[in-house]
Amino acid sequence: MTPLDMPVFIFITAMVFVLIVNSPDFKISLEGFRAVVQYILWYFVVIQLLRTEKGARNLCIFFVLVAFVLALHGVYQYIIGVEMPAGWVDSKEAGVRTRVYSILTSPNIFGCLMTLASPIAFSFVFSMKKIKSKVFFAFATCVMLLSLLFTFSRGAWIGFMVAAFVYVFIKDKRFFIPIIIGAILVIAFVPSVSNRITYMLSSEYIESSLRGGRLVRWATGLEMLKSNPFVGVGLGHFGGAVAMNHDLSYLVGVQVEKTFYMDNYFLKTAVESGLLGLGTFAILMYQVIINSLRTIRITVKKELRELEIGILAGLVGVICHNFVENIFEVPMMTSCFWLLVAVMMHLWYLNYHKKVDLSENSDVQTTETK
Repeated sequence: MTPLDMPVFIFITAMVFVLIVNSPDFKISLEGFRAVVQYILWYFVVIQLLRTEKGARNLCIFFVLVAFVLALHGVYQYIIGVEMPAGWVDSKEAGVRTRVYSILTSPNIFGCLMTLASPIAFSFVFSMKKIKSKVFFAFATCVMLLSLLFTFSRGAWIGFMVAAFVYVFIKDKRFFIPIIIGAILVIAFVPSVSNRITYMLSSEYIESSLRGGRLVRWATGLEMLKSNPFVGVGLGHFGGAVAMNHDLSYLVGVQVEKTFYMDNYFLKTAVESGLLGLGTFAILMYQVIINSLRTIRITVKKELRELEIGILAGLVGVICHNFVENIFEVPMMTSCFWLLVAVMMHLWYLNYHKKVDLSENSDVQTTETK
């Protein structure tokens, strides 16, 4: 048992309750339930398969190596100027000649993968003993950051900045200054990045977003939540992949709205499962973060603690990215997220029981001395 087992169970139970009491079309609701719950079950699978610290560490190394290969492919795509759909860049934006995505279907998802993997890769720079290994993981981190930059995904950039600040805050606050300086230099000397950021803050972007972008989608989602506050409109019935696949629509006020990606997984969860679903999901994400912090606190081994800090930073980055994207709608990203959560809780289990064993041995020795 780990401290996260119960929050996961409570969230799944809440989804079962919503499925039972609010299924306008049960077949679609069941598909929506599967899309939400199925990939979380990787948590239980991985945590049962892991046995040792070495196994957990090797799994993370394998994950980083796969992400590194994809990052190399992303840099290659930028060099050759891979073609992209016109809708990936607003017509009023300048300087973005391409957005990379490797073998994935979206630069936003690819950027999120880099956000998740790069802090873990960077943690190996500090935990590896051999110089060659340190140099390799430093290089891998740089390649991932380049690929992240070339996705031109503002949501992924935001997620990464949060991840970087979490990493530095726990690891060493002295790194805050280099990170801030680095961000300023990128904005100052890479026009395509600065244009992408300044356009996001412009009145033109806000007007465009209110017509057919995130802002109008969020406003529609909030209106739907007001009409169905407790259990929502039904799992799979609006705001995500299942509803899109079934081409669903919903009456919002006096207007029929065709479904769309909500571009906010928290709001999508609220619309489909109400405040019950949103509350249990928010608690689950909070428990992921707080129990990861507890794991770091009780870990004695330096190399494991470094790894845990990297994992936590990546997880927080993904959670933040979900505020502006439906990241958990993508099976690969959800599976990777819960795989790393399982690694973290496995390390909690090992360290917690080591601490208990040491405490018991200390009590026995004290009793024998008396």
